[in-house]
Amino acid sequence: MKVIYKYPLNLHDTVCVRTVPRGAKLLHVAADQGGTPTLWYEVDPNAPKEEVAFAIVGTGNQVPTLGIYLGTAMCMPYVWHVYTSKITGKA
Repeated sequence: MKVIYKYPLNLHDTVCVRTVPRGAKLLHVAADQGGTPTLWYEVDPNAPKEEVAFAIVGTGNQVPTLGIYLGTAMCMPYVWHVYTSKITGKA
């Protein structure tokens, strides 16, 4: 059975690492109710876990070279762009 999980991203880190079930499908990138950039994924909670790195880039800043763009979160007055690159290894 698949469920939807949310993964808040920490703005105090250049790169956030989250443990997600393998095969997770990104549904949405946006600010959550508290204004934190957040990712919503459809996941199989019983799938093996893997670590995924997320870079949060403000408008006007350098884009990660190997990053894969996921989406943009408007957290007024800032706009954050989220990129990912998987980290090798399981959690």
